[in-house]
Amino acid sequence: MKKVLEFKISEKDAGKTIESYLKANEFSGKILATLKRTDNTVLLNDEQAPLKTVLNEGDTLKVTILEKREEQRIIPTEIPLDIIYEDDDVVVINKQADLPVHPSRRNYEHTLANALAYHYKDATSFHCITRLDKDTSGLTLVAKNRYAAAILSKQSRDKQIDKEYLAIVSGLTDKSRLIDAPIYRPTASVKRCVDFENGVESQTAYELVEYFPTKDISLVRLHPLTGRTHQIRVHMQYINHPLIGDTLYNPENTLMNRQALHAYKLRFTHPLTGTALEFTAEMPEDMKEVLK
Repeated sequence: MKKVLEFKISEKDAGKTIESYLKANEFSGKILATLKRTDNTVLLNDEQAPLKTVLNEGDTLKVTILEKREEQRIIPTEIPLDIIYEDDDVVVINKQADLPVHPSRRNYEHTLANALAYHYKDATSFHCITRLDKDTSGLTLVAKNRYAAAILSKQSRDKQIDKEYLAIVSGLTDKSRLIDAPIYRPTASVKRCVDFENGVESQTAYELVEYFPTKDISLVRLHPLTGRTHQIRVHMQYINHPLIGDTLYNPENTLMNRQALHAYKLRFTHPLTGTALEFTAEMPEDMKEVLK
């Protein structure tokens, strides 16, 4: 799969080299390295041009981005995909629980990547931007090409991709709070903890939606201000209101067979058009059932 981009050079960009112009337009170092060693991927006024060529006002620059094929192809697996939005550059998927994003040593075939390989017949062109834990359901943003991935990855680093979650937690009644507690991974295990000496800055804001006194559980809306692994799960355990069904951080609670966490809202700027996009995904049935 390839992505062809065309740029019309304006007066303000005249005098720049092709390389500096592309860098300013969020072309990553890896993409630029591929362009340098691949013929006919950079055309200036329909003729091949090296990246050191100086641009003039009115020039037409065409760039073809080729997707790098991985050595071991991801195995296509027929897994249903709940596609919320799709265009030539991005796809937003409402991921079900019990589905990791990427294959691992113990799971080669039952992942979101395998599902994408089956659905699109070419998994090498996809780059997951907002990753969710295996048992966390909800909205996942995937880039369809390396250029879109580079722009969206920068948005993520700059905290310009906004995510909100719904969770069911144990017995919380406070209306709202900002949890500001650094997270640390103390060992080689997957489990994290709050550690004010060694941890990395981590912040999560939450708002109580409803408290259910019969079961002593609460539905909360959460907004992570940073993006640490297991951040919401660790922070809610830290304030003594862990997620129900979370076998890692709340093993004694068995109201659900997975952590009750759902990425229900996603906001980001489209990497090529610059359009502000917002999507929501309804809370899944297993979480609704607990609240009935």
